[in-house]
Parts: sequence; C-alpha cells; structure tokens
Amino acid sequence: MSGAAEAARFLARHGMDAGSMDFSALRALWLDAMERGLRGEAGTMHMLPAFVRPDCESRDGDPVLVMDAGGTNLRTALVRLTPGGMETLYFSKTAMPGSRAPLTADEFFTMLARQLLPVADRAPRACLCFSYPCRIRPDGDGELIGLCKELQVTGAEGALVCARLEAALQALGAPGVRRWRLINDTVAALLGAVAMAPAGRYGGFIGFILGTGVNLSYGEPASRITKSPEAMRQDGRMAVNTESGCFSGLPQGSVDRALDAASSLPGDHLAEKMISGGYLPDILYGTLQTAEHEGLLPAGAVRLPRLTMAQFDALLEGRLPAGFAGGCGAAFCCALADGILQRAALFAASMLAAAAARSTPAGGLPLCVCAEGTTVNRTPTFLARIRTLLEREVTEKGGPVLEFVTLEDATLAGSALAAMQA
Repeated sequence: MSGAAEAARFLARHGMDAGSMDFSALRALWLDAMERGLRGEAGTMHMLPAFVRPDCESRDGDPVLVMDAGGTNLRTALVRLTPGGMETLYFSKTAMPGSRAPLTADEFFTMLARQLLPVADRAPRACLCFSYPCRIRPDGDGELIGLCKELQVTGAEGALVCARLEAALQALGAPGVRRWRLINDTVAALLGAVAMAPAGRYGGFIGFILGTGVNLSYGEPASRITKSPEAMRQDGRMAVNTESGCFSGLPQGSVDRALDAASSLPGDHLAEKMISGGYLPDILYGTLQTAEHEGLLPAGAVRLPRLTMAQFDALLEGRLPAGFAGGCGAAFCCALADGILQRAALFAASMLAAAAARSTPAGGLPLCVCAEGTTVNRTPTFLARIRTLLEREVTEKGGPVLEFVTLEDATLAGSALAAMQA
C-alpha cells in the first residue's frame, strides 16, 4: 500500500479524513450556529455586533492612532486615510505582550500603552484592533470575554479594554484624552477592504483572519441581530464579529480531542484548534506520535519536541525537515500533513460559505474576502485550497463569486476607518 493510501486510511480511522465529510452539512452547522448566536441563544458562536457600519467610506485626512493587537505581533501606527490611500506617519512592531511570558492584566495594558506613548498626543481619535473576543458596546468600547491563542494574561476577563488602555496611558503621563473605538481584527480586515477597494466593484465584504487563530466578520442587517436592542435600532447593515474560532460543532478526531485536553483552555476555541496555523503543527505532531504508537512509523521517527509551521510547510512540499529520521516513511508523513491541511481548508471554506449565504451581495456583484494573517502569508497553498472548495461548492452551484484579496496593512486601514466613526 502506498504512503498516501495508508495515510488516508489512518486519518479516516481516527475521524480526521476530509474526504468523508460533506460540505453542505458542514455549512448547515455553521449557519445554524450563526442564527442562534444572533438570537442570543446558548452556543459557541458569539456573533458579536461591532457597532460599526461595513460600508462607511469616510476619508477626511485627519491622523488617527491605531493599534493592532494580534495573535503574534503588536503593531502601533499613526495613519491617515485620504482619497489616494493610507499614509503611515509612524509605525512600530513588537511581540504581542503575554505571548512569551505570563503577565497580569495591569502589566498587559501598561505594555500596550508604552507602545502608544511616543505618538499618543498626535491624534484625538484612536482605534484598538483586538484579536480576542469582546462584547462591543454602543459607545465603542468593549468588555473582554476572554483571551485565547495561548496568551498568558491573568485577571483581564471583564475589563473594558479601551478604558483600561487609556487609563494606562494617563498613568504613563500621556497628555490629552483620546476618543477610542474597539474592533476585532476581522472587522478591521473587512473595513480595510472597504477603504481600499474600487468603488462599485463588490456587493459586500467579508473579513477573514487565518493566522495564529481563525475568525471572520461580515455585514448583517442590524434588524436581524435580535439579541441586541441597541443593534436593532441601527439602520442598514452592521459588521458582526462571529468569533467562529469558538465554534464547537465541527467533527473532532482522536488527535483533536487529545490536543484540546492538553491545551490551556480545554473545551474552548475548538474550531480554531482544528483550522488555524497556531495549532496545525501540533495536530500533525500528535498524528505522527499516534502513527508511531500504532507501528506505522519506526520508534523515534520524529526527533523533535514539537513541530513548527515551517516544518509543516516542508512536508506539504514533499520534503522531510531536519529532525525526521531518514527511513521514517516520507510519503506517509507528507500525506498526513496534506490530509490535515485539506481538512482545515474544508472547515474554513464551509465557514466562509455560511457567511456568504448570509451576506446576500447586492446586484449579483462578487463578495470581497479580505484575507489576513500569518498563515495566509506564509502558507499560500492553504488559501488556494479554500478558494478551490468555494468555487466548486458555492459559485458553481449558483452562489456568489468570492474574490479573495490580500491587502498590505488592511487591518491598519480598517482600524483608521473605524476610528473615524468614534
């Protein structure tokens, strides 16, 4: 039996074979969870109203402060939007606080504030693009639901994020008081596409983050966000942060269950743990260990404490990276990586198909999917697989065209557009 065939049988035996999963059934799972989340029923799709319009086009040229707190990096900038695009007046990047060492909530917000301090007095409006679940309030601030992506911060749950950040700035001596707006990175990606797209080209926008974590945002008629009376009073569409990484309805395999049990938050962000680049190497590592335990690989075949995404990518390219024993069955290992990526692409594509079904693009125009994140940038074959699945399962079956764009600094531009609504 070939290595690829043996890998397919192994994945099927452990409930991880994408070929045995039905796309329409997966999309229906997402759609049902979205509808229940919009009604405020118990579930794992938070469907958080962002209290920003997904079709605003204000470009007044005034500078705004923006901070993008992602799963990997913390970016700080002073920018302005003009009809000619986005001008960056200041920029800095560092590792996300709490990603390398444990912090208290006070330490976390102080470290964020220190990055803003050099330009805090240069703009009256500011936006924090925050890649973690928050309940956004009509006043633009948000209550932190919880931190994920293995961030090591204690005591931050329930914090009013912008208020805490502004208080930390004041404590550091920053002059003035800023008008803040908090948005999620998927909302920022959506708005970034709005800010940069040619007028009239698209019938709607989706923000899609595929990096350390996974999530998406789209425009929902505000009247259908029935769990929020404040949202229902708004006109037109409102951006909704689905927090799709929290979804628990996808079929788990045996390795997924073991990985979740060993994580810092068992039972939480189950979809993220099966789709995102922050977890795919761990899934593959656990799969290889299981295969070794079953005798499909020789003992000690993988001589590494864990895998990186670069090593995962090497296997996708048909190469055994350093740390793999030479006779460990290259075809089998590479096929396992391919199968795990294909399953993640299937899950992501079915999620995007559900968002497309709710977006109802105007005038038969394409939907713009603004795709951002470290995994999008470093593993382009992942996005290519998602696009192929969507073309086959959505567009060729009468649904809209989903046109993917990757825009440099889309989340910064989207944050600037959101700040203009503050």
